[in-house]
Amino acid sequence: MNDKNPSISATIKIPKPLNIHFDVRKTIRVNIRYFIIYITTNLLKKIGDENRFYVGKHIQLNDLETFDDYYGSSEILDLSIKKYGKDNFKREILEVCKNKKEMDLQEIYWIEKMHANKRKYPNDGGMNLNAGGYGGDTLSNHPNKEEIGKKISEKSKGRLKGENHPNYGKRVSESTREKMRESHKGQNKGRKASEEQKINMSKAQKGKQVGELNPMFGKTHSEESKEKMREKAKERFSIPENIWMLGKKGELNPNYGKKLSEEAKQNMKQAQNTPELKLKRSEDFKGDKNPNVVCNFTLSNGESYWEFFTSGERNEINYFMRKYNTNIILFHGITVERKLKDGKKLRVTSQEQKDKTSKKLKGRKKSEQGRKNIAKGKMGEQNPRNKWRYILSNNEDYWTFFNQNEKVAIRKQFAQDNSEKITYKDLTINRIPKPNQKDLITNV
Repeated sequence: MNDKNPSISATIKIPKPLNIHFDVRKTIRVNIRYFIIYITTNLLKKIGDENRFYVGKHIQLNDLETFDDYYGSSEILDLSIKKYGKDNFKREILEVCKNKKEMDLQEIYWIEKMHANKRKYPNDGGMNLNAGGYGGDTLSNHPNKEEIGKKISEKSKGRLKGENHPNYGKRVSESTREKMRESHKGQNKGRKASEEQKINMSKAQKGKQVGELNPMFGKTHSEESKEKMREKAKERFSIPENIWMLGKKGELNPNYGKKLSEEAKQNMKQAQNTPELKLKRSEDFKGDKNPNVVCNFTLSNGESYWEFFTSGERNEINYFMRKYNTNIILFHGITVERKLKDGKKLRVTSQEQKDKTSKKLKGRKKSEQGRKNIAKGKMGEQNPRNKWRYILSNNEDYWTFFNQNEKVAIRKQFAQDNSEKITYKDLTINRIPKPNQKDLITNV
C-alpha cells in the first residue's frame, strides 16, 4: 500500500480476561465474545481503485479463527459484494479489543489511519460513509443532508394527526376511563426509591436538557404562542380542583411541621454554591452590570475604571469622592469622573440608620479570622499610621525583605540619625515621606 493506505499487517494480541456472557435458555451455553476491528478488501481491485476496502467493528462469538461470514454493513460494500460476489472479498482482523468501548474508539482510529472514510478521502478507495465509533450515522456527514432531512420531515408530517390518527373521532367511554384509573391506582403506593436508585436517576437526567441540548435552546415563543399558553393556563386554573395548593395553609399544607434535615440544607447550599454558579453570578454582577452600582466611573479617555484599578484602589476612589463631596478627582495622576446612571440616586445613609447599625453592632466581637484579615489589610504601607515609605536601593519595599525586629531597628536608626538614607547590614535604605490623602486627591 501507499502512504495513505498503510500496510494492514498487525500482531493480534487477545486481551485477558475475556468477556464471558451466560446465555441461559433450554441449555446453559457460554459465549466468549471477541471485540474485533477488521478490514474487508475487494481482491479484484488494485491499490487506489475506487471502493476497494472497508474498515469496521464486529463482535465474534467463541471462535476467533473461524470466519462467521460477516463482511460489514456499508451500503456501498453491500452493492459491491452483490456485483463481484463474496468469493472475491477477504476479511482480515486488524485488532482485538478488550471491550465494546475500546472497540468503538479503535474503529475511529483505524478508519482514519486507513483513510477509509469515502467522504473525507474520496480518492483512497475506502467504502466507509462515516467516521465510525458508536453506530452507522450515514446522515450527519451526507452532502445532501438538508434535502434528505426535509423529505423525512415532510413524510412524517401529519402521519398521526387529525383524521390520520387511528383514534380520530373516537371517544373513550366513562367505564373505560374508570377501568384505566383503577388499573393505575396504587401502583407506586408505598414504593420508595433507594438512595442508589435516586442517585442513578439524578445522574441519568443531569445535563440532558442544558444549553444546546435543550429543545428550546436559541428559540423564543411567538406572541401568538404566548397568548395561547396564557389562555390555556387561565382556563386550567379557573377550576379550584386544579390548584393543588389552593387554600392549603397551616396544617393543611403537606410540609406543615416538617423540618429540613441538616443534610438537605447542606445539599441545597452546595447546589447554590458550585464554582460554575459563583462565576456566573460574579460575571452577571461585575462592574457596571451590578444593579447596586448607581454611578459610572470613567477615566479621562472614556474607559471604565473597573478593569484599570484594583478592588482596593476602587474602594479608595469611592471613599475620597464621598469624603470630599466631589465627582472628579485626580487619583495618583489619573483623572476619574463619576456620573449618576439614568434614573438612579445616590444613597445617603441617614443619622437614624447609622445609629441603628451602631446599636446593632455594639458589643459584637470580631472573630479571630476577622481580626487577622483586618491586620493583613493594614500591613506595611497600607497602614494609615505609617507616614514613611522605606525602600531599598533597587526600589524594592522593605516590608517583605526584613523581619519585624529588623524593621523596628531600621526605624529607630532613622529616628536617631534624622536622615533620609541609612546603611543597615550593608544594604542602603531610603526613607521617603508618604503623600497626604489631600496630596493624592486634587479636585479638578
